[in-house]
Amino acid sequence: MGTLCDVTDPKVWHQVLAGVDRLPLQQSWSYGAALAGQGLGARRVILSVEERPVGAAQIIIRKIVGPIRLVSVIRGPVWFDGATGEDQTRALKALRHDYRRRSGDFLFVTPEGGSLAETNRLFRSMGARSVLTGSSTVWVDLRPCPENLMANLDGKWRNRLRKAQQQPSLRVAVRRARERDLLWITDLEERQAAARRYRGLPARVIHAYWEEAPEDVMFGVARQGGNAIAAALFLRHGQSATYQIGWADIQGRRMDAQRRLMWEAILALRAQGVRTLDLGGIDTVNAPGVARFKLGLGGEVVRGPGTYF
Repeated sequence: MGTLCDVTDPKVWHQVLAGVDRLPLQQSWSYGAALAGQGLGARRVILSVEERPVGAAQIIIRKIVGPIRLVSVIRGPVWFDGATGEDQTRALKALRHDYRRRSGDFLFVTPEGGSLAETNRLFRSMGARSVLTGSSTVWVDLRPCPENLMANLDGKWRNRLRKAQQQPSLRVAVRRARERDLLWITDLEERQAAARRYRGLPARVIHAYWEEAPEDVMFGVARQGGNAIAAALFLRHGQSATYQIGWADIQGRRMDAQRRLMWEAILALRAQGVRTLDLGGIDTVNAPGVARFKLGLGGEVVRGPGTYF
């Protein structure tokens, strides 16, 4: 069986995950710190087999009543290059051993990507079963040059972007978020989520993330004649970033301001050293317009295998 070694220093955690190209937000130190500020527990561990590190996991712990706790590994563990299926099995068994049901812990693991058949086999080997189906996201590689990034866009997406770039009255800015930016855009997001009946990351968690790492929260806004017609929020984590909030009013949609804003944000993130951008979940049934927008950026669709208990 593998072993777990706790990491309590954020600098060490950042070093451990420095080489991960697609680091999920939920495995970043700042995300765990933001949740810890809301009364949850956050534990970070390196998973080893025979003293050889094979992965890392951030574990979120919610106390229910008495000794009962819900223990979650969301979009993890993050496996290191060279970790075999046997390594992963032994490491997961060590994780399960630390959070045993008879001690009052209920462990849920939602791995990131991977073959569904292989993931099912892996979790069956440790006595777990699938309890929720997976969702999909889109990852965009920002390492190509801007000319190639533009060429990778869907043709219609690219044409509408160029049209938006030719609008002389449209002004776009991307910068580090200020507190007033957060208050404004999270209020918009809460109203938008209520109207469209979806659940986003709670505003209090976004504010806590900003308090933990203000340099990693990027805000973008598109204006026409001084009026904001589109806005976006991005959370950086390691060499990756997540498109967390997107909003546009009727005029913003008419002018394709969100496309212009997204493109400017991609260039800004790339200049800051961000390698990959997670565009967030896609739902072609309930939000087809948002899905088309994200898919048009030419990224790779990654479907998670689901949640295992």
